[in-house]
Amino acid sequence: MKKTLLLLMTVFSLSSLMAQMADGTVLSNTITGEDVVTGETIDLFEWLDDDKTVIVDVFTTWCGPCWSFHQSGMLENLYDQYGPEGTDVLRIVGAEADASTTMEDLMGTGSNTAGNWLEGVHYNIIDNASWSSYFNVGYYPSIFVIRPNRGVFHMYGDEYRANINDPAWWDRALGQSDADDMLATVKVPTGSKCDPQEQVQVDMFNFGTSTISTASFDVEINGASEDPMLFTGDLEPFRKQVYLSSPITIPQGETAMTVTSAMINDSTIPEDNVVSDSGVMYYSPVEETSFFIKVHTDADPEQTSGKVYDHNGQTIKSFGPFETTDEYKTFEYHVTLPFPQDEIDCIKILVFDGNADGMANWDGSSNVMPGIEIADSEGNTIKPVIEPLEAWSINRIDNAINAISSSNEDVSIVTDLVVNPNPVSDQLMVDLNVSSAQNIQLTMYNAMGQQVIVRNLQANEGFQQQRIDVSNFDNGLYTVQTLSDSGIRSVKVLVSK
Repeated sequence: MKKTLLLLMTVFSLSSLMAQMADGTVLSNTITGEDVVTGETIDLFEWLDDDKTVIVDVFTTWCGPCWSFHQSGMLENLYDQYGPEGTDVLRIVGAEADASTTMEDLMGTGSNTAGNWLEGVHYNIIDNASWSSYFNVGYYPSIFVIRPNRGVFHMYGDEYRANINDPAWWDRALGQSDADDMLATVKVPTGSKCDPQEQVQVDMFNFGTSTISTASFDVEINGASEDPMLFTGDLEPFRKQVYLSSPITIPQGETAMTVTSAMINDSTIPEDNVVSDSGVMYYSPVEETSFFIKVHTDADPEQTSGKVYDHNGQTIKSFGPFETTDEYKTFEYHVTLPFPQDEIDCIKILVFDGNADGMANWDGSSNVMPGIEIADSEGNTIKPVIEPLEAWSINRIDNAINAISSSNEDVSIVTDLVVNPNPVSDQLMVDLNVSSAQNIQLTMYNAMGQQVIVRNLQANEGFQQQRIDVSNFDNGLYTVQTLSDSGIRSVKVLVSK
């Protein structure tokens, strides 16, 4: 009888993350404000209804990155080119969002300002904190483009922030470039699978000026080209749509899938318009009617507990929390699968940690490293102890899951991964110790699993250090992960300001 054993380690934590207005949002009500210099009333929808594209720069007078962008002169240059004295297709408003800001701050003479925000500016400036709430702003600056069809795009979002000083990027956003243009974020499945049929999710944003009626995405599995994924529909400009591919069959064992390029309306778009992670999946069913879970406790056994679930979410077995006197002990649980002989099922093992730091309190004194071990019905190990310092990363565990079915090892060349300070408010230092020269991808994820930083490193053997500026990140729990051909390491860090 085939049973697919799927081990998921999850830490449950709560964090407060403000949801920035999503790209493709269609505004349903207007907002107004008063120009601080002329007293002119600004009505967002009046501009849109007059077929104008609008840039809204939500800033504060004391914000360093806001001031740096302001001094770049990008908005003033765009206003000169496309505003009333240019082609007259654009309006710009700078919305100061701190309710305590004074006119002196805007003029650069107050006590809470980086400089004179009015000097040399010909577009409208308003002092109205409600604009921040209107766009659900979570950090400053937040810069939005709104097309006349009332669709919104966040120009200072995590994925595209590096483009903010590129005039060609602005031309595309303002509809002054190619009619056929799209931004696509591809979410390739990862981890162990109970079913060989998988679907790929593509978040499509129409960045052009014509409706997208067809799109195709080229797919590679283990380096070989597959049939492309095909989309048909009517995606209007500045609208977002989630597309799910038809089911794709993955082979047994380890499968690497990538989405390499795309076409829309029979036009090829640049490869960097498609943001796609390489997903590694594992489909290796194991024939077992029962198995053993071995829990090797750390110095805080009272924090550890777990449950085994069937595919319907019913609990088959529970363990823990353990007594405080159970430190560095091994507890073994025999799990019998209560299913018919001809049924294929997916078993999930979830481990909970009361302190959300994993089974990491270990001084090396015990013979067995704390963690979870899986053995077959004969007692043979089919997954060695999952390292406690890494056990709380979903991505790390997804790679470790493969060993349950195939006994493959997953050893990363990054032997040490340390972040400091933790918690962090401004500059995060990431220290890596690399055992051999290899290409490494350094990624940082927020609590929703979204990438906020991706760096491709050509790492030499020895100590490496990377600096990440988190000053504009939302408060919350993040994961820093290294990925190489030989495995994954990850560590949690709390951004708190």
